[in-house]
Amino acid sequence: ELDEAPQEQFGMRRGRTFNYTLIGLLLVWIVFALSPIGRPVVGDEPRQPQLLYDNDTPHELTAYLRENPTPAGLTFCPQWWGDWLVWDGPEGLRPFMTTNLHLAPRQVWRDYQAVSAGVSGWTNALDRYNTKAMIVDKDKQATLARSARRSSAWEIVHEDEMALVLVRREPTVATASESAADAAEPTEPSDDAAADPAAAESSN
Repeated sequence: ELDEAPQEQFGMRRGRTFNYTLIGLLLVWIVFALSPIGRPVVGDEPRQPQLLYDNDTPHELTAYLRENPTPAGLTFCPQWWGDWLVWDGPEGLRPFMTTNLHLAPRQVWRDYQAVSAGVSGWTNALDRYNTKAMIVDKDKQATLARSARRSSAWEIVHEDEMALVLVRREPTVATASESAADAAEPTEPSDDAAADPAAAESSN
């Protein structure tokens, strides 16, 4: 009789341990089933990109670029989108600037600011780097967006709610004249640069 009590206690402990294990496995399964990775496994539809990312993430832009890569060479883009374009965009895309702006030479950063602010001479600044494609944030680079729409040197190939994608047109007499006119203008950032998040970051 003295030996039966410890055996009964051992059996009760084993039963409780088994129950705890089942509860733990059930909780793990619930978490997995509700996660983005597990939803397709349990037969649920994958969540749409706009539900996975922040509202400021240009997922529609990178979806377009994966199907329609920009020409070889540097692609001018907002530096705050540069890392996303490398991660989610087409293989081989070379952004003009990313959030690693501290690694950029001083003159490159100045030219980036000038183009981003849409100051006079921005086309000439891009000419120096043989840039054949340009991505514009319609909200934060509104001055550049307006100027790019009017430019005969650039053609809009994509526009969505957040972004413009432009590629350089083949040189003509008109575009050559425009580039010459831009070359005569300074490329110092205007007051618009103060409202540019990239310019504000550089001043800190």
